Amino acid sequence: MTLVGRNKEAAALANGTPLTITEIAWGDGDNVPNGGETELINELGRKGIQGSGSVPEALNTAFFEILLDVEEGPFVIREAGLFDSDGDLIAICYYDPPVNKPKDTVSALMRIHVVFSDLQNLILQVVGTDAYVPVERLISAGSGLLGGGDMGDDRSLAVDFASVAEARAGAISNKSISPATLKALIDDLLNGAPGALDTLNELSAALGDDPNFAATITSQLGQACPIGMEMYWTGNAPPSGWLEEDRSTILRASYPVLWAHVQVSGMLDATGADVGMFGPGDGVTSFQLPDGRAVVNRGWDHGRGLDVGRVFGSYQPTALPNIVGQSSRLASTDRNTDDFEGVFVPSDFGRINVDFNNGSQDGQVRFNFDASQGAVGSDGVTGSASGVYQNVDEARMHSNARMICIRAY
Repeated sequence: MTLVGRNKEAAALANGTPLTITEIAWGDGDNVPNGGETELINELGRKGIQGSGSVPEALNTAFFEILLDVEEGPFVIREAGLFDSDGDLIAICYYDPPVNKPKDTVSALMRIHVVFSDLQNLILQVVGTDAYVPVERLISAGSGLLGGGDMGDDRSLAVDFASVAEARAGAISNKSISPATLKALIDDLLNGAPGALDTLNELSAALGDDPNFAATITSQLGQACPIGMEMYWTGNAPPSGWLEEDRSTILRASYPVLWAHVQVSGMLDATGADVGMFGPGDGVTSFQLPDGRAVVNRGWDHGRGLDVGRVFGSYQPTALPNIVGQSSRLASTDRNTDDFEGVFVPSDFGRINVDFNNGSQDGQVRFNFDASQGAVGSDGVTGSASGVYQNVDEARMHSNARMICIRAY
């Protein structure tokens, strides 16, 4: 503000009188203002205020603006001033670098922000054209208003709504459809849909007369397949909106909804050591997906007692219970006394002679190793489960290879 402007603002605040702003002028004077100016150095043009208001993010700040039309110019604008109804320079600004306004190519909106001392209590009155359209306009009412014609006189708005039958027929182009009629048409569509689409009918009933229809339907559809849901996929690349659970590292900013779910899921391992859970990534901008490759999911024990101590979401390596057993033959006159425990059982397989009494043969001992019907070893004592199960490095079940995917967006 200029010194004149500050004095006029102080007087307006003290007396409760309005400070009336009328015009903005522009020029090409090259001088940094000090507040003592009363006019522009070289004024090139002046216009009545066409727009004004307060600046919400700036305390005690108001804006005033004009539009330089396409045909105005050319100008090199280095200075601009705000004038009141007395023709006094209230505020002045300096453009560095200058603003170039060419002619016949573009229009330019010139806006000045002015900081007052107490805008809340200042009566600020703006007198100007209050429009960016400099010519007189004629708005034709057409047939929408009773009586038609222009809008120079009061008119009553008449809107003709189509009936449900007319809306279903779809032959009339000059009638409006009410919300109730629109809902009836949607109900017709849903009720006539195949049975496979019954969920949409249920969705329509849930929506009812919801005023936030768009937001609600988006939410309802999202609940059918929420972010963070897993599924098996029969392709070798995940579908749109899904990611393969392959322990890859992804950005938190790229998948904000999934990251929000991860943080409350109970499956975020802060150490990153458990590949069955989400990992922390770099701890700031990224996180890791679980690794679902070549493993099967097991239902969480959740207090049942079959998988005691298992952390929710955690990876569990393969394991088997120990297979043990023993057998013996008593060195006694009762040659039929044989003891077998565990996987060793008596049978007719694998007869061998055993020395019991100082090297003399004292009978026959029969052994069989039965681990899931395993084969008998050549010595008649040892056995193996590989006769039925394949000889591999893990215990596994019959399975199909599928891709495990997670809904990401």
